[in-house]
Order: sequence, then structure tokens, then C-alpha cells
Amino acid sequence: MSSAKVIDGREIGRNIMALFWFAGVFLTVFSSKLWLTALYGSALPWWDAWDIEGRLYIAFFENKLAFKDLFAVHCEHRFFVNRVLALLTLMLNGQWDARIGIVLNAAMAAGAGAALSYAGWKLLNRNEIAVVCWFNAIVFSLPFAWEYYLLIALSLPAVWFLIRAAPFRPAWWLGVFFALLSLVTAGSGFFVVLAAAGVIFLRLVTRQSPLRLNLAGMAVLLGITAAGFFLRVSVPGHEAYKPATIVNLITGFCRNMAWPDNACAWTAAVIWLPACLVFIRYVLYRDDERNKYEFILGLGLWIALQAAALAFARCGALASRHAVFLSLSLPLNFLALLILRRDRMLSFITGKPLLLILFVWMGFVGHGLWKIPYKTNFAEAEKFKQHLNQSEKNVRSFLRSDNIADLENKPFYDIPYPDPRALASFLRNPRIRAILPSCAAPANEPGPISAFVSKMLPGSAKLLLASVVLMAVLAAVSLCQAFGAAHPRQCK
Repeated sequence: MSSAKVIDGREIGRNIMALFWFAGVFLTVFSSKLWLTALYGSALPWWDAWDIEGRLYIAFFENKLAFKDLFAVHCEHRFFVNRVLALLTLMLNGQWDARIGIVLNAAMAAGAGAALSYAGWKLLNRNEIAVVCWFNAIVFSLPFAWEYYLLIALSLPAVWFLIRAAPFRPAWWLGVFFALLSLVTAGSGFFVVLAAAGVIFLRLVTRQSPLRLNLAGMAVLLGITAAGFFLRVSVPGHEAYKPATIVNLITGFCRNMAWPDNACAWTAAVIWLPACLVFIRYVLYRDDERNKYEFILGLGLWIALQAAALAFARCGALASRHAVFLSLSLPLNFLALLILRRDRMLSFITGKPLLLILFVWMGFVGHGLWKIPYKTNFAEAEKFKQHLNQSEKNVRSFLRSDNIADLENKPFYDIPYPDPRALASFLRNPRIRAILPSCAAPANEPGPISAFVSKMLPGSAKLLLASVVLMAVLAAVSLCQAFGAAHPRQCK
């Protein structure tokens, strides 16, 4: 009885320690994004936001908003989830503040880092949490991208539940729910069900049971994939971004898969070597432990599909926001290496060969991350901040004078929308004027969430420092525990 209590106590202690680790990852990533927002962000709505949110708010206030309008097309996307979030934040805040969306995006990035850390912890049988959490915290905190984590926030749980749960179980249907939300979040949202269907196909090829259940599950997922495909929209003006030849398409795909070193397409083979080894192990050995590799395969297929879509739709014209999808290859392949290291079926490559692969892989990743021009990114952000400041001044001037000259003939990005007359139409709308942030309309009182964000952002640097200290303390505790387990006599 006493030994059982001791084991239970240790298990509870490990779980509490894990919660601290996940909180540390979340806070580190979250505060790093807030710090960037405090330095370079603005409350003024920007560019596509006027089309997506501005028109939505006008229709909402004028009682002309129909449910189908939430699914309206914008470029290649149907931003249903995005529009619902925008409406909810507006109703809660009473003001159109772009920083709220930025903070939500930062929380999603932090949640993705913590979720992948949890997945790694589970797949590694609750071991090596310190290594997994530190790696994910570093990757997600680096300033190589600034936005677009909503699709990732929905796709990660979709992949996890659709693959880890048996088809038609409650958890599997939860995965279907997240997958359906992904369909109406971005044009490539249907890739998450296609990736899950691909893993089920591998189960069928390798003759895993139950056969009928997996067939039925794959049929449902393929049906959802077809629905997502038909929701796609082709934008004629974007034809110029597509590759001219099949060689350009393949090269663009390989460069995307080679992130963070996009200039050298061949490095994709090194970055994705761990996932390839996982695939070979999954196909060749049909034991009970192979199931834990399915999440690696499913998420890896999802990333590859996103990379292929970007190569087809944005060949040679990748923006920083696209890097958020490609960056997931790093925590995924790092986790694959850690799982392979504990695999008993691969004894011929575990030990020194796998350790060599790990060192080579870490060297390539570190070199690629080092080559990312962070200084250039910060310089561009500083320059863009000047455009944001000037945009705020120009909008304030127009609101005072109602003179279109305050918006026309300005340098590019010195107004927050590319068409001055369309922007003037928005700003002349009394509904929009009433909800503009105080940086553009000083007479408007900040909403409660805006006031909270204004107080939170200046302290983001201190929160980042405290989060890093928390991670360091947790690492020290884990090191002491490992030393104590290895040398129990010395601890006594």
C-alpha cells in the first residue's frame, strides 16, 4: 500500500512538473510575440482588414449581415472562423483594435508550441520533457514570422484526434469538428483531413485492423476533403504567382521543405531525414509501438501538403506569414529523432549512428536559423513602424478635415489601405468612425480589452525575462532529478 502511494505521488509530481513546463513554453512564446507587438505594432486596422472586417462591421451595424456572408470569399479563402472571432472581439471590446487580433494570434502561437510539447511528452512516454519544451520554445519564439497561427491552432488538434483516436469514437469526432473549422479558416484548410486520410491509407496498406472501421473512417475524411476542395476559389489576379513549369514547381516545393535554408533545396533531405526514417520504420515493422509514429506521419504529410500548395500558389513570393507552416518541420523532425532513439526495433541505427544523425541535423538546423536575416526583419519592422505612424497621422487628418487630399498621393503604405477613395468611404461611415481605435480617432474611448492590452504590452519584456528564468529553473530541477536517479547513493 505504501509503495503504491509513493508511485502515485511520483506520478502526480511528474504531471505537475509537466504543467509547469507547458506553462513555461506558452509564456515564453507568448511574451516574445507581445514584445514585438509592443515595439512595432499598431491598433490601426491594416490592408485586408478593411475588406474582411470593415465590410463585416458595416453590415452588422446596419442589420444587413446574413449568415452566408460569414462564408464570403476573400482571395482564395473563406474566413468564417476569422469573421466570427472579429465579431466577438468587437462586441466584447466595443472598438476595432488591431492589437487584439495580434494578441490572439500570439496566444495561438504559444498554444501551438505548448501543444506540440505535450504531444512530444505523450509520445515519448512522459520522458525528455525538458529537451522538447526548450526546443519548441526557441523555435516558436524566433522572429521569422509575425502572423497566421489560427489555421495551425485548429489543424494540430485535428491531426492529433483524427489519428490518435479510433474512427467514430468521441475523440475522433472532436478531430472532425476541428477539421471542419479548418475548412472555413483558410483555402488550404482541407489538407488536414487529407493528411489524416493518408495515415489511415497507410494502415490499410499495412493491413492493420479493424479493416472496415478504417475504411469507413477514410471514406468520411475523403468526403470532407472533397467538400473543402470545392470550397476553393481561384483568383485570376494571382496567376502570376504560380510556377511557369513543373521544374519550377518541384524546385519551389523542395525549397519550402528545406526551411529555414530556403536557398538550398537539397537541405530538405537533411531536415526531413528523421521523418523519412519514421516512415520506413512504420512500414517495415508492424508491432504495437508503431502507432506512436502516426502523429509524426500525419503532421509531416500536412506540412508537406502546405509546402506544395505554397509552391503552386506563391512560387517565389513567400511572405513571412507562410513561414509559420514551414517552421513546424523543425519540432516535428526533432521529435522524430527523440522517438527513434528509444526504438528497440531499430537497434542497428540507435546509439552512435543516430547520435551522429542528431548532431548533423542540429548543425543544419542551427545554421539555417542563423542565416535567417533577423536584423533585416527588425530593420524592415522599424521601417514599417514609420509607415504605421504616418498612416495614423494621415487618418487623423482626414477625420478632422474630410479632405481626400489627406489620403491621396501618399507614399506606399503611408495609408492603411491601398485605395485612398475606398478608404475615405470607410472612414466617412459613422459606424466605422465610432469604433476606430483612439490612435486614429482620439475622441473615441478605448474599449476594456484595448485598455487591458495597452497596459499589458509595455510589460512584455519583463514577462519574457521571467518566462526564460522559469524555463531555466525547470531545467535545473530536471537536471538534479536526473542526477539523483543516476546516482542515488551520492544523493543520500
